[in-house]
Amino acid sequence: MCNETKKEMLIAWQERATRANLAHYLQAEGCSRTNSVLTIFNLLSAISVLFLANNTPLNGVQGINIWLSIASLLVVLTTALHYVLKLDQKIYDHKTAGNKFTEIKRKIEIILSKPKIEDSDILEIERLHNQASQNHGLVAARIWSKLNPRLEQAKTENVNFMASLKDDE
Repeated sequence: MCNETKKEMLIAWQERATRANLAHYLQAEGCSRTNSVLTIFNLLSAISVLFLANNTPLNGVQGINIWLSIASLLVVLTTALHYVLKLDQKIYDHKTAGNKFTEIKRKIEIILSKPKIEDSDILEIERLHNQASQNHGLVAARIWSKLNPRLEQAKTENVNFMASLKDDE
């Protein structure tokens, strides 16, 4: 395979790594927002339960037991949802995946700056990309559709990087 073909292939892989990097960071951000909302909702529900259960003047108020039951149920449900979703682990996994794809992008930039691209460089990038793709969670389809504006900016950055390499020659 000629050097120009290797360069084109690495640029294509670099764009994929950039896209995957952005997708995983957006997914981590979405999980983080969901985690924050659930945490705040759970805290407010728990505070409501404590307030309603321990407020002596409210003990004789009609219907207070219904509100206490609803608040207690919400605490249980949001706690269970938090546990089942495992958002902390998902946030960590997606950030780790984003970092792996950033590492691949940097390695490709280093390889592209060399005068000759070795077959071993291609094999290493392929191995790293396959490993990063297999070891991390899937990104939601809605995230991929959000990527286009940022992806165009990343492609422009890659084109500018390649142009700067040609200027150095």
